[in-house]
Amino acid sequence: MNLMHQPEQLWRSLTRLTALLTLLLSAILGLLGALQVSVGLMVGVLTLGGIVAFYAWLVRRFAQPGGRSFHRMLLLSGLVKYPVLMLVIYLVVQGGMPMTLGFVAGVLLPLGILTALAIRTNR
Repeated sequence: MNLMHQPEQLWRSLTRLTALLTLLLSAILGLLGALQVSVGLMVGVLTLGGIVAFYAWLVRRFAQPGGRSFHRMLLLSGLVKYPVLMLVIYLVVQGGMPMTLGFVAGVLLPLGILTALAIRTNR
């Protein structure tokens, strides 16, 4: 069994590596004087983590066999989720180009780590 077939172990590995790399990169960027990039990086990682955690909660809470409430809740969640996401993105963009670039890097960091874990385990 590789790591991709064990969701709990994959989730633990992904969160540990993401947290470690985020803190390391944020510390390095902070020491280099790029505080806005560091803040954007952390906000990006937290935003993507929040989205994933929201969907995990939604599936655990509402995805019952034969239940129809999951589809309804999935549609209704957009009324709250998208305005909050737009507010976060608006505030990041107001922080300037360095914060926006850090935000994009923060969103892509967990996805890159997941890709690296997949490549490593499937060799």
